[in-house]
Amino acid sequence: MLRRRWWLSVLAAVAVIGLIGVGVARAVQRVRYGDIHTDGGSPVVAGPGHRFALAVPDRGASVGDHWTATVAPDGIVALVRSEQVAGNIVDRLIGPAVGGGAGTRYFVFAARRAGTVVITLHNCFRGCDRGADRRDTVWAVTVR
Repeated sequence: MLRRRWWLSVLAAVAVIGLIGVGVARAVQRVRYGDIHTDGGSPVVAGPGHRFALAVPDRGASVGDHWTATVAPDGIVALVRSEQVAGNIVDRLIGPAVGGGAGTRYFVFAARRAGTVVITLHNCFRGCDRGADRRDTVWAVTVR
C-alpha cells in the first residue's frame, strides 16, 4: 500500500510540473506574439498598443519559401518582426538539417492607432519568377 501511494505522489508531481510548464510556455508565447491568427479569411480586431501575429506555414528557405508582408495603408499597424519557428523540438534546439527547416512563420505587428488596414503576406516560392509560384494570404485588420 505504501509503495502504491509513493508512485501516485510521483505521478501527481509530474502532472503538476507538466501543467505548470505548459502554462509558462503559453504565457511566454502570449507576450512574444500577442494574439495569433492563422486563417487569412478571418478578420482581426486589436486595440491600440496591442500586439498580434499572423501565422503561415513555412517550408523553409531551402525548399524555396520566401515570405514578405505589405500593409496598406501605412501607420495603423507596424511590423515588429518576422520569424520562423521550427516545426519540431530537435530543429528548435540544434537547428534544422540541410534541406529541412519547415515550421511556422510569424509576422508580429503592433497596433498603433484606430483604423482599418489590409495586410497581405506574400510567399514567393523559388523567386516568384512565374505567376504560379506566388501565393498571397490576406487579412483585414481593424484597430479600435
